Amino acid sequence: MATRGFITRRAVFCVAALALAAGSLFSADWPQWRGPNRDSVYNDRLTLNWPPKVLWRKADIGKSLSGIVVADGTLILHYRQDGQEVVRALDASSGNDLWKQAYDQPLPDEAGRGYGNWPRSTPAITGGLVYTLGYAGKLYATELKTGKVAWNVDTFAEFKHNKQNVQALNFGVTASPLVAGGKVFIPQGTWAKWRMVALDAKSGAVAWTALENRQPSYSASYSSPMPFRIGKMDLVACDGCIFSPADGTVYSRRLAGGIATPVVSEDVMVQSCGPVNNETTPYTLAYKLAVKDDKAEASRLWKNEVLGRCDSTAVVYQGHLYAQVSDLAKPSPKGLKCVELATGKEVWCEKKSYDDYYGAIILVGDKLLVLMENGELTLVDASPAGYNERGRMKVAGKTMSHPALANGRLYVRDDKELVCLDMSEK
Repeated sequence: MATRGFITRRAVFCVAALALAAGSLFSADWPQWRGPNRDSVYNDRLTLNWPPKVLWRKADIGKSLSGIVVADGTLILHYRQDGQEVVRALDASSGNDLWKQAYDQPLPDEAGRGYGNWPRSTPAITGGLVYTLGYAGKLYATELKTGKVAWNVDTFAEFKHNKQNVQALNFGVTASPLVAGGKVFIPQGTWAKWRMVALDAKSGAVAWTALENRQPSYSASYSSPMPFRIGKMDLVACDGCIFSPADGTVYSRRLAGGIATPVVSEDVMVQSCGPVNNETTPYTLAYKLAVKDDKAEASRLWKNEVLGRCDSTAVVYQGHLYAQVSDLAKPSPKGLKCVELATGKEVWCEKKSYDDYYGAIILVGDKLLVLMENGELTLVDASPAGYNERGRMKVAGKTMSHPALANGRLYVRDDKELVCLDMSEK
């Protein structure tokens, strides 16, 4: 099945300006949360094969909500097993083990609120190091080739988290670290002194801290930082804030925050916001971004409930958002949706078979690969003309781990097995 050529977009260029030290703009690797540019776009030409062929399977991979990452022929898993958090490297071609390192992480029985007390933050690979952030905030930098620990920081202890809230842990740390410009950016939850911290990527030393005395924000530990560029200004958005990655200068701190990663396309940023409690309604906000007098500004473009409870981060293609909206999105209908980026208008909604809480989407040319929580993988046209499904197959058990698409191979995991699928047409 052929796919069209790729479109050069400012969103892609923006991330390149803050590029991972070891990455390239059109790399076929998947080295961090949602791919090379954190936008869940596969940036190499690929002629999709359907149904994909299973190349290999790997059992005994612990339990995890953490996404899979692949770089330089190495695949990284981050999971929990026997009271420890484990970082494990496999050969991406064969699934053979390369190395494994683990550290103790005792947790209270109530941790996870039914979603498990496993890692959920997706690692980042850059500069020969693997950066992993654990359920309770332990950050490790590990050598990609050897598995030797370069440095580690217990962020809960280092940044003055409240002990009472640490014991509760809510849903654990979900935010995936951003590594750019020689720094590691880590958002901190409402129980910490600062909302955002930047550490030196080589040593782990504190580069800067930002947003002391801020308003409480539970989602700060859930939403992952998103880098972008407006004009000549490099910026990072996370949990309702826009700040300078160079020194932590905050340009906006009252924007909408949520679990989903902010989506930035051209000069528009979209943030889906979950309910604060059972009485509030989930909604989505879009902002127009600009730079004036060397300061970043964000003005509201639209607000509605079309995307509702959208904890699954959307992808953008040719002026439209594509996202799976959960059954907690009331009053907005659940399902896989196409939404006009400029206006927030719903173009279409496919309700059938998209009724799970979570769905991970990868854009490949003009096609969407959608991995649902129930382990089904669908191939769908990325088109406002209407929902057009090209294929569907069961590839895993229940999963909320974001897959990786690297060098034509799709890597999917559940609680029992890691599966490697050949997506390239021979």
